[in-house]
Amino acid sequence: VISISMGVNKDPKLIAAMFGRVVKRYDLTNTLLSLGMDIVWRKKVAKELEKGDILDLCTGTGEQLAISYFLKGNNEYIFCGLDFCFPMVYRARLKYQDLFFITGDATQLPFENNSFHYLTVSFGIRNISSISAAFREAKRVLRKGGKFIILEFSNPRSKIVRFFFNTYMKTFAPIVAKIFSSDPEAYNYLFESIKEFPTQEKIVQNLYNVGFKGVTCSTLNLGTVTLYKAIT
Repeated sequence: VISISMGVNKDPKLIAAMFGRVVKRYDLTNTLLSLGMDIVWRKKVAKELEKGDILDLCTGTGEQLAISYFLKGNNEYIFCGLDFCFPMVYRARLKYQDLFFITGDATQLPFENNSFHYLTVSFGIRNISSISAAFREAKRVLRKGGKFIILEFSNPRSKIVRFFFNTYMKTFAPIVAKIFSSDPEAYNYLFESIKEFPTQEKIVQNLYNVGFKGVTCSTLNLGTVTLYKAIT
């Protein structure tokens, strides 16, 4: 179990081990915790993608994005899902046997420069030990004019929304995790990692700092989720 008493521990080995313990019911638990909205949010990412090669970071079990992308008729292009947790990757391979999934580090991507048209990461960027390093690597492997899309939880600006969001995460989420997850303590990490995630302004500035252009962000679900977009 990851200790959160002194802040969120972002050691990649510990985080990967934690996700490995919850892989069996990971998708079901996420859908229950989000009241089914995780499917809607991921489809918003898929709508941003036109035809082209795509790399999905922190892909987990490949849920939603892969199937949404290929339902749009993009089968002639490369789809690669990358995650640092092998059990997640293994499950993704079983689910989508025609797609390509590998184990890897988002801060040291095993690809040449200018390899992809799109790079996406959904609810995973906050699990990376160095966000700046991941952003630099994202820019490196994207082609000129490529698009980087990030979907991530955020702390609502509204005090009222933040109060209800925090209450929900402290009460309902632990109950669901205790019933359905093989490691309920992992979802304590979920809540703490959201609280400690940088503000939208800091993420946008970080993207500009590594050389991205036209960075935008839009909030979903009353500010509890943010969709970031950046161009190389």
